[in-house]
Amino acid sequence: MKVSQLKVGMLLIPGSDRYWGVSKKTDEFLKYKRIYTQSFSILKVGEKESPAIYIGKIFLKNSVYGLRTYHQLLYKGSLYLIDGYEFNRGIEPL
Repeated sequence: MKVSQLKVGMLLIPGSDRYWGVSKKTDEFLKYKRIYTQSFSILKVGEKESPAIYIGKIFLKNSVYGLRTYHQLLYKGSLYLIDGYEFNRGIEPL
């Protein structure tokens, strides 16, 4: 899936061999927790069944980890940030 295909309110799931992974701590630079996809082989932790809802993108004043644009996903009642590169790794619309 490409970032340009995202629409607010879209339900998203990881691709066939991937699962959601979430950070346990709030990122000190982003001030949010991060969500990412991870391979099935990594500890088998994470969930495929629960979709995330695309909320929209945010633009940061200064770059964080080399990026100024991040995307917001609502997952299990919490708001997370994800970078656009993750969508190339196999996030699909539900």
